[in-house]
Amino acid sequence: REQLEVHKTRRRGDAHEMSAPRVDCPLFWDRLERLYSNWRANRDSTDNPNWKADAIIICGGLTTDESRKTNALQLWLFGYEFTETLICFAENVVLILSSPKKVNILEPITGSVDGRSSSVPIKFLTKEKDNLNDLFKEISTTIDSSFSGKSIGILKRENISGPFADAWMSHLTGMRQDHLDVAPAVSELFSVKDQAELKAIKTAALISGHVLRMNLLPAIEKTIDSEKNMTHQQLSKQTEAIFSTPEQISSKLSAELVDSCYTPLVQSGGVYDLRAGAASNQDNLHFGTIIVGLGARYKSYCSNVARTYLVDATKDQEEAYNLLLECHQVVCQNLKPGIPINEIHSAVVSLVQSKNPDLVPKLTKNLGFSMGIEFMESAYVINDKNKKLIQPNMVFNIGIGFQGLELKENPKNDPKKQMYALFVADTVLVTKDQPEIMTEKSPKNFTEISYKLDDKKEEVAPPKKKTKSPQPVRTSPVETETKLRSSTGKARKDEQQKLAAEAKRKEHQKELEEKKRREAQEIYARKQKKGKTTETKEVTVVNSYKDPSQFPVTESVNKIIVDTTHESVLMPIYGMLVPFHISTIKNASKGTDEEYLRINFNTSDNADANNNVVYIKELTYRSSDTKALATALRLIKELRKRVSQRDEKLRLESDIVEQDKLIISKGRNPRLSDIFVRPSPTGRKTTGILEGHTNGFRFTTPKGANVDILYKNIAHAFFQPAENELLVLIHFHLNHAIMIGKKKTQDVQFCTEVMEVSQALDGRYKHGEDELEDEQRERQLRARLNNEFQSFVKRIEEATGLEFDMPYSDLGFSGVPHRSNVLLQPTVNCLVNLTEQPFFVMSLKAVEIAYFERVQFSLKNFDLVFVMKDYSKPVIHINAIGIDFLESIKEWLDSCDIKYYEGTQTLNWNRIMGVIQADPQKFHTEEGGWSFLNPDSDEDEDDGEQSSDFEGGGDSDGYGSESEDEDEFSEASDEDEVEDEDSEEDEGEDWDVLERKAAREDDEKKMTRQKRGRDFDSDEEREEEEREKKRKQSASVKSGGGKMAAGGASKGSGSGSKGAGAGARSGKPATSLPLKKRT
Repeated sequence: REQLEVHKTRRRGDAHEMSAPRVDCPLFWDRLERLYSNWRANRDSTDNPNWKADAIIICGGLTTDESRKTNALQLWLFGYEFTETLICFAENVVLILSSPKKVNILEPITGSVDGRSSSVPIKFLTKEKDNLNDLFKEISTTIDSSFSGKSIGILKRENISGPFADAWMSHLTGMRQDHLDVAPAVSELFSVKDQAELKAIKTAALISGHVLRMNLLPAIEKTIDSEKNMTHQQLSKQTEAIFSTPEQISSKLSAELVDSCYTPLVQSGGVYDLRAGAASNQDNLHFGTIIVGLGARYKSYCSNVARTYLVDATKDQEEAYNLLLECHQVVCQNLKPGIPINEIHSAVVSLVQSKNPDLVPKLTKNLGFSMGIEFMESAYVINDKNKKLIQPNMVFNIGIGFQGLELKENPKNDPKKQMYALFVADTVLVTKDQPEIMTEKSPKNFTEISYKLDDKKEEVAPPKKKTKSPQPVRTSPVETETKLRSSTGKARKDEQQKLAAEAKRKEHQKELEEKKRREAQEIYARKQKKGKTTETKEVTVVNSYKDPSQFPVTESVNKIIVDTTHESVLMPIYGMLVPFHISTIKNASKGTDEEYLRINFNTSDNADANNNVVYIKELTYRSSDTKALATALRLIKELRKRVSQRDEKLRLESDIVEQDKLIISKGRNPRLSDIFVRPSPTGRKTTGILEGHTNGFRFTTPKGANVDILYKNIAHAFFQPAENELLVLIHFHLNHAIMIGKKKTQDVQFCTEVMEVSQALDGRYKHGEDELEDEQRERQLRARLNNEFQSFVKRIEEATGLEFDMPYSDLGFSGVPHRSNVLLQPTVNCLVNLTEQPFFVMSLKAVEIAYFERVQFSLKNFDLVFVMKDYSKPVIHINAIGIDFLESIKEWLDSCDIKYYEGTQTLNWNRIMGVIQADPQKFHTEEGGWSFLNPDSDEDEDDGEQSSDFEGGGDSDGYGSESEDEDEFSEASDEDEVEDEDSEEDEGEDWDVLERKAAREDDEKKMTRQKRGRDFDSDEEREEEEREKKRKQSASVKSGGGKMAAGGASKGSGSGSKGAGAGARSGKPATSLPLKKRT
């Protein structure tokens, strides 16, 4: 008897350990109050006689197999099933009679939680060996004083057994009160669901649809393709086994939570039973009309889905099935609060009568029923006699069918096809507006459930090719002769489904494009009403010295002085030391001649309003003291490096938001031990402990270093179990970056490895049983770590409401978001790569559009570009994606309501975003927005030249800004650039022409040097000139006879004055050599 205690406290609805069940007290109090409010409101009502009883008695027997309503009520109240337990609901008290162990489990419901307790007093009666009669008498006394004490409500149809149940029934027959059946009242109580119940039913419906689509239907298709014999019962048992291992459906599910409502139903071959509770027979599956149905139970709450699959359907079958779908739609449209149930049935009968009167007698008598913790709640069956009103938050199993149908034409004279039936069932939630079909993901349109089998050859017609479509085009019609008569039909069915899905996707994309265009126009129309706001750039003013007293004292004014204290460089100009702050200096360098020092300055890009202001662009100094110049150059570079590092650190920390203090909570907090964080605060792999506290997480290393993450700073949280990876991890993408060690990061990850590395000391490899043991240990370690992390995630979700996403591995694809090829996986809200660093997390809500580049039939890879809604952020490139992933990525983007475009070229996104940022209102309101990316858009041909400016790979690091490392002499006038681009006369020149040009340039350079008073006075200068000539010839060889490569500037042109003292140049653009003459 003691061994039965585990069974007595069995709970289907929770994953807690069986040895320590725990009742959810607030939920019990809510539902107990709901029971009493319904009872008191309807006890004296003449319209509802179900609640007339003066007291209600619910008694459980030794087993739970034959007392379904009793078990359902116990599960609804406590979340558990308790055997040999009696509950008496009286007017002012609830009596619970049970064993000491179960009383100990239920005792918390008499207490209080957060100042709240039960609205009805609860009293426990503990049964011992010889005190049952005394306890029964106390219950009788309580019933006598409850209301009028004349009637007792019981569940008359419940068949309870066992010594305790027999003793109670014997006592009940001797009581004076009348016995009323309260089963309809209990069904009414279950009919309207609360949020916890609805959540469980939605999960159950998802499980039902998944098992049907991914398990039962593929098994049927495989049987048809292979033409093997398989009975209905075999298919049914094979499907039912899935519910015993729900981990195959989702890693979040466990066997304690999931069960099947009934043994899955499979019917075919002319024998059909559409009643609830029908079973599969032992006949072989017949390739004609196949009816399947299954229901999943999650946390004791039921769902149901049923479909009919037609093989080689006739025209009559197609018409009858489409009419059945219309009836299903009529029922769903009328499932609204306040509608009488019989009116729904009448609307369906009227529809069938108007469309096909011969099918009215074939229509099932009941069109569905409400469901929840009970599979069928008998109080709300949809038929012509039930006048009860629909209420919000009811859940119905809408099951409609035609039975006893007969084919008018039987082309193959198959007797098993002559008689057939049609049936469709869905789990539907009643809302205030439109009903929600929870099993809608299981397709039921005729084109999606019909199979066409043919022994002859078939031609699969290709989709129509658009003239401007960049997509790869399928080959011409292909003839395929089938080995099995079902394979061609399935191929054509798959092709039809693919084309239908593509057409539906294109239509949805058009709607998205129009929607985005309207939204953009509305946004900029509102901004136009408010008036344009001009943004002013903040100008930073730097002062080297605030007053003359800070000026350094020096003996010589013809000397460059580096003042590290005030971060300035004092340069002699016309006999005076002029201070320049180090931030105004762009770079400093010495040429091949050690006597010259050139200093370049940062200049303003925009012309100043005051024309008298002149910006110094360059200063060049000459000195015979080469050591002094070298020292000045070194000090300038060191000071500039130090200031640059400080400014970079300030820039990185500028957007770091100061976090609130972490509130440490006491007690048993959610904890993960022996894990490491990425990035590491110490720069090396360090293990530590992660704990969840009141307002955030804290990761603590053995040396006392802490990493704090507040819940409100977490934008996205992810949990990735170690299924196909070597890491099990929890990842946080933050709203605002934080500092970990000396690094700023917006992604923080806590993980651990699931593989143990071992090696034999004698150097021998393991074989046979040793390898099997290692694999077994690795599987156990993987499962243990996954469970630890999953348990931690569940506790955090329950305590804080923080939701964790899990990557969908089946939707993953390979690509290059940074520098290496990684596996990118979608989640509900993001696209992520959490395994390899640097991490990649892109929020889908921030995406404006997606663009597929290089989509060509001849290429095996393509690129994907995401444009952000915030145009100031750079676009995100994912390169080198396999062409096999193209359709699946399109389907995923379309399901996320993201508009995408595609093309054959790579676009210059820097220039495109620069144009958009210049005037986004004009771009969206006057230029059609993103429609220029549409390959089949009807634009003028004159726009071709303009759009071609966007083609070609641009620099992805910025929007057309010049690099700081670009040489000052590389600036050329517009005329020189045009001349260089348009002229092609230098291409293909032979060696003689190149040598003559090189000689002419050497002569020009020599003349220039002679004018400046620097002829060849030493052998060193001559050797330097020879080396320069060789470099030019080497550049000519590398160019292959084409234009000279652009690189550094010529030494002999554009340099500043090299006489004694300093020469200054204006900040206006200087004329330099054309590109074709640079080396």
